[in-house]
Amino acid sequence: MSEQTSYNLKFFYGDVAADFTVPLTGWTEVGNVVGLKLPEAEASDIDSSDFATKYKTYISGMIEGGEAEAETHYTPAVYKAICLLHGVAKRFKVTFSDGSGIGWNGYVKKPFLNPEFDGLVSATYVTKVSGQIVVIDPAA
Repeated sequence: MSEQTSYNLKFFYGDVAADFTVPLTGWTEVGNVVGLKLPEAEASDIDSSDFATKYKTYISGMIEGGEAEAETHYTPAVYKAICLLHGVAKRFKVTFSDGSGIGWNGYVKKPFLNPEFDGLVSATYVTKVSGQIVVIDPAA
């Protein structure tokens, strides 16, 4: 895979049956994205230390998928559509110009507006990851 810029980055949501590798079928693009924080999966730490050593030891616990945030220019129709998804199980994906990206199951955890003085109103959508984050590789 070649290096990617964020030019032509796209953010989508779809039904839980939508295939991550299919470009358009079953997916709705959320347009006018101006900011994106991708989910960061993190394993929990389980302390496995005992009195036999002076150093703490750990084993990996369950993996938390984290959250993603998409910020867009506010449009009433898109904001209403996303608000109707609040708490509803969906699939989400972010793709780059070559079709690669990541996808995850989850739900819209928190939609909110960001009015700015002397600026555009933006909308932010926080999604909670449920399960594993999937790498989308169009060459596979």
